[in-house]
Amino acid sequence: MAKRNSFFRKEEYGYSEFLWASHRDICRDVEGMRYLLIIGMRHNNVENAVNRLGLIYGAEDQKFSPTISRSLDLFPISNTSTYSFFLKSSAPDSDVDEVAASIAASIQVDAMPFYARYSSLIPCAIDLNSSPASKTHPLNNNLEQRMYRAVACAHFAKLPNFVSLLNEWRVVSQEHLPPNIREKAKVRLENLVAVLEAEA
Repeated sequence: MAKRNSFFRKEEYGYSEFLWASHRDICRDVEGMRYLLIIGMRHNNVENAVNRLGLIYGAEDQKFSPTISRSLDLFPISNTSTYSFFLKSSAPDSDVDEVAASIAASIQVDAMPFYARYSSLIPCAIDLNSSPASKTHPLNNNLEQRMYRAVACAHFAKLPNFVSLLNEWRVVSQEHLPPNIREKAKVRLENLVAVLEAEA
């Protein structure tokens, strides 16, 4: 979808996506655009539950909420790969072709194993629930958003330690989120639990 700078592939569980963020940049005194690669996936059952919290407005936008999203520039999968590309404003076709080839290689080498791993909810649940108090995370770099998806994934994956994970997130919501959103986050988390219990 061009308007989202994204490529989506429908999957049985939802979708996998590859997209790029771009911004104007100057490299070696030359103006151009910097392109940063992002990969993500959506599990419909997780997002349908989380979107009941009203964090994303509009049915159309809710269709495109990812369960996990990884900026490869911030959280590289490989230290030997390049995930940030610069193209000058008047780049020749040869430069564009070179960047396109590099992106294609990243998809094959880095994105495809990522998609294969997280097509299952169990690794999604386990990895989203790792380091709950951390303010940065490779699968969702927004602590509050990650909390809801971690809990929903753990529920749908039927992790045996779901209750202890939920209680840990309850503590995180009140001790590690910004003070001005803690009360709302507390209410939202309990609302999510009610939604999940209703779907059990």
